[in-house]
Amino acid sequence: MIVLSQAPESIATQMAAQIAQILGLQVYTLSSNFGLSELKAAICSTEATFGVWLGEPPQSDRYKTVYEALLTLNVRLFNRPDQYAIARQFHPIYDRLQDLTPADILTPPTAQAWTEVRQQANLRYGESLSGILQGVALQDQPLEKPLGRAFRVYLYHQTIVTYAYSWAADDPLKWLTVEEEEAIFAVALEAATRIDLPLLAIDIGQQQCGRWVVLEVGDAQFSLLCQMSMIPFWGELERLSVQL
Repeated sequence: MIVLSQAPESIATQMAAQIAQILGLQVYTLSSNFGLSELKAAICSTEATFGVWLGEPPQSDRYKTVYEALLTLNVRLFNRPDQYAIARQFHPIYDRLQDLTPADILTPPTAQAWTEVRQQANLRYGESLSGILQGVALQDQPLEKPLGRAFRVYLYHQTIVTYAYSWAADDPLKWLTVEEEEAIFAVALEAATRIDLPLLAIDIGQQQCGRWVVLEVGDAQFSLLCQMSMIPFWGELERLSVQL
C-alpha cells in the first residue's frame, strides 16, 4: 500500500503521512497542484497495490483523472471515481440515511447540506466548554453553536478501522462507556451498509435525548483528524488491503 500526501498539508495530513512512513508504508509527497507528469515521475511501483490520497478533497473530475493515472502505475485508490462523486453530493446519501439522521422521520426532510443536518441535531455538549470553545469546528471552519458530542468513525467495507472524538479539545464527553461505543458502532455500520463507498468516514453525534444519529458522511481519505489513532488506521488498512 502506498500513500500520496499532497502539499500544503494540514496538521492531520502531516501526522498521518509521518506515521505511515514510520510503519513502513511508501509515502510520496506531491505539490498542491501536482500534474500527471509529476505523479508518474514520483511513483515507481511495479506490483499491483492500493493507494490512499491525503489532502484537500478534489473535484470529482480531478479525482477521476488521478485515479485513472494511478491505475497505469498499478496503484488503485480504495474508492472508485463514481463512488467518490456520490460522496461529494448530499442528497444521494442523505436520502438513504434519513431514519438515521436527526430529522423527524414523520415530517418531510428539510436539510440541504450536512452543515444543516448538524445544526438541526440539538447535540449534547459539555456546558463548561460552551464559551471556551465557541467558534471551533471540524476542518477549522467557524461554528455558531457550542461543540456537540460527536465522533468520527472510519470504516472499510463495513469493517470499523478506528474512530476519534470530533474535537481536539479536552472535553470530558469524549470518554465512552462500552454501551455507548456499541451504540455508535451500530449506527455507523448500519449507515455503511447503505452506502456504496468502501473507505468512508461517518460522523455520529449524540442528541440531548440520548439518541445517536448520523451527522455527515465523507471519503475517509480526506477526512482525517489530528486526534485519531493513526497507527490502527494504517495497520488495519494495510491488513485489509492484503486480503483483497
